[in-house]
Amino acid sequence: MIAPRANLYVIAICEHDPRWSNPIKSDATLGRGLGPCEGCSAHKNTDGEWVNPGLFDPTSEIVFMTDEPRHPTDWDKYENWTEYSDYWSERVASGNAGDFIPKILEPFDYTIHDIWMGDSIKCPTESVEKWGVPSSNTQDSFNHCESYLRDELQDRKLVVTLEASASKRTHQALGVPRREANSIRIKQDYGRSEFDTTPPVVICPHWNAWMTRDEYIPVVQEAIAEVLR
Repeated sequence: MIAPRANLYVIAICEHDPRWSNPIKSDATLGRGLGPCEGCSAHKNTDGEWVNPGLFDPTSEIVFMTDEPRHPTDWDKYENWTEYSDYWSERVASGNAGDFIPKILEPFDYTIHDIWMGDSIKCPTESVEKWGVPSSNTQDSFNHCESYLRDELQDRKLVVTLEASASKRTHQALGVPRREANSIRIKQDYGRSEFDTTPPVVICPHWNAWMTRDEYIPVVQEAIAEVLR
C-alpha cells in the first residue's frame, strides 16, 4: 500500500508497468537511454546495466542518500523492482551498511528496512577496471540524474546524506545553489544542515569514513531527533 505522502517517484516504483516498475530502470535499460538518461555519459558507459533505482521501503518518510552504484546487475534475474530490492537489500543489510545505519537509527523506531536508500547519481561515474567501465563526467551525469533525485525526495520528512558528494548533490536537488552546496565539508558540517531545505537534510559521514564514529554519531542522531520531533 502506498502511503498518502507518496510522490511520483514512489508511485512509479510501486504501480508502474508490472514488468519494470521504475522510471529510472525503464529509461536506462529498456529504453536504452530515454528521458533524462538520453546523452548521459554514465549511462552510455554501462548501457544502463549498473543503474540502481533504490532499495528498501520506497514509501518511507526517511531517505538515506549515498553517492553512486558500485555493482553491475543482471536485470534478467528479476521480474520486478520488488525482487531486485529484496535481493540487494539483504546484501546491503548484511554488509557494512547493515551495521552502520541501524546504529544511526537506534534511538528511533526504525530499522534499516524501514528507510528508503538511494544513490544521488543512479549509474556509476568512477572507472571500474575489472568490469571494463570507464570513468564518466560526474557533473554531466548529475545534470541528467538531478530530476530523478528531485522527484525521489518529494514529500519526505528527512534526508540523511552519506558522504560529501551525496550531500552536495542532494542540496542542489533541493534548491541550494551549486556554489553554496559545494562548500559543504563533511568533517565540520556533519549534523543538521545549515541550509533551509524541504525536506530537511542531516549530513553524515559514510560508513567507510576514517572519522571515529563516537565523534559524529551522537551529533547525527540529535539532528535526526530534532527533525522528527
